Amino acid sequence: MRLPLSIALAASILISSTVHAETDRPLWAESFTEDQWNAIQIFEPQHRYAMARIAWCESRFDQSAYIIDSDGLPREGAWMVGAIWWGSVSSDLSQQAAQARSIISEHGLLPWTTRNGCLAWDQMQ
Repeated sequence: MRLPLSIALAASILISSTVHAETDRPLWAESFTEDQWNAIQIFEPQHRYAMARIAWCESRFDQSAYIIDSDGLPREGAWMVGAIWWGSVSSDLSQQAAQARSIISEHGLLPWTTRNGCLAWDQMQ
C-alpha cells in the first residue's frame, strides 16, 4: 500500500529529524562510524537520510566496493557510481559523497535503483 505523498513526506521529516540525545545524530545514523557520518554531512539536509539509505543498500558504506553490473559496466564506491557516466571514483568516502551530491544536483535520486530502500536497511532500522 502506498501512502499519500503528504503522509509519506511527513513520515520522512519525522524520521530524519528524530535525534539521539547523546550523539546529536538522527536515530537512523547512531550506528554509523565517524567517517560515514561525516560523509553524510556533505549532502543537503533533505537528502541525508536517502543517501545514507542508498550507501547502506548499495555497499554497506564500503568505499572500496566494486562490482560489474548486469549491463557489464563497473560500479564502485559506497554509492556504486558508474565512472563511465560520472567520472572516476575516489577511494575517499567524503569525496565519493561529494561526487554523489553533484549527481543529485543534476539528476536527483533517479540514478540509484535503491533510492526507495532495501530489505537490509529496513532490518537495520
